[in-house]
Amino acid sequence: MKQQELVTQARDLLAEISTKISLSSKNNLLDINQVAEGLVLRLIRIAWSNPTMRSLNADEKKNYPGIDLADDSQRVAIQVTATPSMAKIKTALKTFLKHNLDRRYGRLVFVLITKKQSRYSSKELNKICGDRLEFDVGRDVLDFGDLLG
Repeated sequence: MKQQELVTQARDLLAEISTKISLSSKNNLLDINQVAEGLVLRLIRIAWSNPTMRSLNADEKKNYPGIDLADDSQRVAIQVTATPSMAKIKTALKTFLKHNLDRRYGRLVFVLITKKQSRYSSKELNKICGDRLEFDVGRDVLDFGDLLG
């Protein structure tokens, strides 16, 4: 199969998954979100050529505070969420800093398993981060479309 065909298939499947997650979340059916975390883990390992990315919820503590996936050697943490709102990102950033996870991870990335908003306020998020964490909305808020790119 040609690379373009594989990319097209992946895009179509991820769009379908994202739509199902969106609809399920609206009906408080959240079991698919947990399954999606494993999918994101595998996608990150492939897309970022990062075989050491792992699930903190599986390896360390269920409902790990503020983050779901991480690579300790790269100092990157990932929050996987179906909620694309600014409020969700602000809350997760505050939790990340409250638990001093910035000492362990120098970067926090949000992977939205639904479609991200068209824009987020960098000013508000940078105010939360202060000088403890460099957060770039364009680089650190991703959805499936970004991962495919």
